[in-house]
Amino acid sequence: MSTSWFRNRSDDQLVGRPLPATTGYEVQQLNFPALIENRGLEIELRSTKFSSKQLHLVYKFKLHKFEKRTCRIP
Repeated sequence: MSTSWFRNRSDDQLVGRPLPATTGYEVQQLNFPALIENRGLEIELRSTKFSSKQLHLVYKFKLHKFEKRTCRIP
């Protein structure tokens, strides 16, 4: 059994702003000063049912929960 947990906070998100077709470009990339938080938990269960020189039978089962939220928008 293994367990993983993470939390990542980042700001200055790079977003694409649509531009008129007459400019020749589809989007303009801009820095958006929002604070975004990503966090999650993952649990993995592993069981080896059979093992020989030529064959390995392993069962894996994963549970995960991920969450993304906006913490601050100026």
